[in-house]
Amino acid sequence: MQATQQIQTLAEMACEGNAAGVIIEGKGGLSKTYTVMKTVQANLSTKDYAYYSTYVSPLMLYILLYNNRNKKAVILDDISGLLEHEKTLSLLKAATAGIDGKRIVKYISTTDKLGDTPSEFEMKASIIICTNRMPENPHTQALISRCKHAKIIYTFKQTMDMLEQIAKETEYKSIPQERRIYIARWLREVADPSYEISARTLEHTYDYYLHDKANWKEYSMKNMIRDPLLHAYYTAARVTDNAQDRIRIFMNMTGMSARTYYRTKEEADSNIEVQTE
Repeated sequence: MQATQQIQTLAEMACEGNAAGVIIEGKGGLSKTYTVMKTVQANLSTKDYAYYSTYVSPLMLYILLYNNRNKKAVILDDISGLLEHEKTLSLLKAATAGIDGKRIVKYISTTDKLGDTPSEFEMKASIIICTNRMPENPHTQALISRCKHAKIIYTFKQTMDMLEQIAKETEYKSIPQERRIYIARWLREVADPSYEISARTLEHTYDYYLHDKANWKEYSMKNMIRDPLLHAYYTAARVTDNAQDRIRIFMNMTGMSARTYYRTKEEADSNIEVQTE
């Protein structure tokens, strides 16, 4: 199953109530949020879901969950502080798994900071967490075990296919659809997997186009980020089919060893699409 389809499936399960917790993990700019929100909006009315993308403390998270406990879904998108603290993780664990089908969330405190919010409640909404990276510790592993978890890794082709799909479906300022598609296809032509391409790259290129329609390609190329090792690997691959000559070119361009070449080759040849737990 392709990565985008996997995200859609898990988001649909959350909307249906068939997944109390969903975690979508993957580097920034892979349209995790775009795909999740498109799926949620196709399945739920505005009043049935809540979306948050900000910093939260444990108390703020508890009140946020309480206020949205009866909705169908709560989307927590790349929230600072959410996955780094034991207290917030404890709240998320309680909100995504329970006993006898009831997810009871509690906040025990000797202060009056809760105000009128009760110290415990039943969470009925599904929770969808979008994050660039899950910290590796026992608390996050316990949360992952309670949730449907997808770790998204796009191949270069999948990334470029995704950008063209976004260009077709998503309006951007005053750029007409045919021009958006042209820009996405131009990126496919000029880039190779050594470039760090994402949906944000497409948006930046749109902005260069709007700023200067004569020179936008030059601006875009100068500002795209490129991995130097992968760049050397793909350059060598274009020059020759001979393995030893490729290694020599790579070493001359990077000053690195043959061992580094083989590590880079392994990364370049990787074709992992999605891992699901």
